[in-house]
Amino acid sequence: MTERTKGFLASISAFIIWGILPFYWKKLIEIPALEILAYRISMTFILLAIYVTFKQGKKITYLFDKKIILTSAYSALFLALNWLIYVWGVNSNKIIECSLGYYITPLVSVLFGRIFFKEDFTKLQIISILFATVSVLLLTIKYGKFPYVAVSLAITFSFYSVFRKKSSVKSVNGLFLETAILTPVSIAYIVMYGHNLFHLKTTITSLLIFSGFVTATPLLMYVYGIRTLRLSTVGMLQYIGPTLMFIIGLFVYKETFTTTHLISFLFIWIAIAIFIFEPNKKR
Repeated sequence: MTERTKGFLASISAFIIWGILPFYWKKLIEIPALEILAYRISMTFILLAIYVTFKQGKKITYLFDKKIILTSAYSALFLALNWLIYVWGVNSNKIIECSLGYYITPLVSVLFGRIFFKEDFTKLQIISILFATVSVLLLTIKYGKFPYVAVSLAITFSFYSVFRKKSSVKSVNGLFLETAILTPVSIAYIVMYGHNLFHLKTTITSLLIFSGFVTATPLLMYVYGIRTLRLSTVGMLQYIGPTLMFIIGLFVYKETFTTTHLISFLFIWIAIAIFIFEPNKKR
């Protein structure tokens, strides 16, 4: 199996897992989003620290490379923001808006791919981005409220992708370094403002502890994918996640979905169709 095929399969698996994660975070709805974020970061760090210790031993010179640390600090910032916005959105009954955000993300990734990596930027891609813009404007004009959750998710995740692609460290090492940078602040938050795990329900405690596992697994798959595939290719695969998320929000949690929402999503789906059916030679 080639590296490209492995990256392709890893990316698909990551987006399927992300698509169904709203079920997981909904179980933690009684816990503040910042606290969930703190546990996600800390537990992910612990999991990766164990892996790195036994798998790599002394091969961790990247921890002392100033350039790598700086790049990882930027990617860590955007990763934390994305996680926070997403969990808050899911537990604030905005799963459909979150799905809109991740529908927009691939189009933003295409734009960032052009800006930061000089990847091909065709007329059809421009048309796709314009359709996505119309979608956002429709929701803003109709409800007088900018879909900040959706747009914030798209921008933060795309910036994260850019910095991870710029990084010279592999997926596991990169995520380990990112969580290592974020963990001190996360632990401080838990100590100062968090719940005592022993005073929570067993189910809640278990979900918080295993948040590291459900976080690290798909993200490592994703990071591996973007390091072996073009950013625009990975961007196309990202539609798997928001589609599953959209279905869950609409049919499982019965979130509000008006005619305006439908029209807005139609513009997004048209944008996706235009991009997907673009000749491969232009990608």
